[in-house]
Amino acid sequence: MELTVPSASVVRMNWNVEAVPKDIPVIMNTGTAQINMKSQDYTTFETGTYSLEVITQIPQTPNGGGGGAGSGGSGEAFKNILISETKREYVNKGSIVSYNFDFEGNIVQYLNFTGLKNSGKIAAKVEILNNTSTLADSAPSDIVYKNLNIWVGNLDWATSENIANPIINFKVEKSWIIDNNISKSTISLNRYSDGIWNPLETYRIGEDAEYLYFETKVPGFSPFAITGKKAMGESGGEGIIVEPTETAKKQQVQAPTEKNGIPAFSLFAGVSVLLIVMQILRKND
Repeated sequence: MELTVPSASVVRMNWNVEAVPKDIPVIMNTGTAQINMKSQDYTTFETGTYSLEVITQIPQTPNGGGGGAGSGGSGEAFKNILISETKREYVNKGSIVSYNFDFEGNIVQYLNFTGLKNSGKIAAKVEILNNTSTLADSAPSDIVYKNLNIWVGNLDWATSENIANPIINFKVEKSWIIDNNISKSTISLNRYSDGIWNPLETYRIGEDAEYLYFETKVPGFSPFAITGKKAMGESGGEGIIVEPTETAKKQQVQAPTEKNGIPAFSLFAGVSVLLIVMQILRKND
């Protein structure tokens, strides 16, 4: 939910989460801070715009994964999330939509797809994880660089009926490759779906002094893992890098300035017992 506080005003937000079971945490992410909604029952916002998200422990098992926790279409255990970054863009029929991510530590650079319907403002979320996703029953077989979740829209929105040609661009530190003696040609993005890890065809598109950059076309959004194999190990098999003849270019689109559409991730994350009340208070001159 996007909250805009008018000039010279303060918004006081109150809530009541007493009906939420004691073992389920309720955290509000304001974009700049995380608030434990069980340890306090209100907060205030001064002039500005805030992107609010409530993270809870609602069990979900998308794509055949194991039990987990989280919200906003995620389901990941909150304690396993190292970084969570959400971007919102308007999705229109026939337009190329680009979500650009810039949080420090987020190895996903951007996510592109073509909209097939006029869907309003849709959110895309990247979760960088501490360990294997809690939605997966097992870890990938190769050496793991990063575990992550990527979600677009509400559960089951990002289908072939709504989007086409989804592409993820990510980066890998050269120091990790050197320290682990990884063969560059074996680095790939793996997707967890229907109870198994599937290596996806991954293209290396560039590099700089610190990183190698890759692109992968994905069949859907769920838990992912970036992996590689030892340089002296056996090469070949699925997930091998295909070197393109031309460097793929990052696609940019500018979101419209009008503010219509419905945010994809619900503030309430399915917790009907969570009550939030806001008041706008004028500052004293």
